[in-house]
Amino acid sequence: MLNSTSLNDYIEECSDNLVWAFLVSELMIFISKWKIRGNF
Repeated sequence: MLNSTSLNDYIEECSDNLVWAFLVSELMIFISKWKIRGNF
């Protein structure tokens, strides 16, 4: 059994990574839409 502090650190690190992944994907979608709109 992991001790609770290391488990909490692991969960926080994972959630931070998920937040970053979400932000990056949203940004990529926004940029691609903007480029498509700019081409027309």
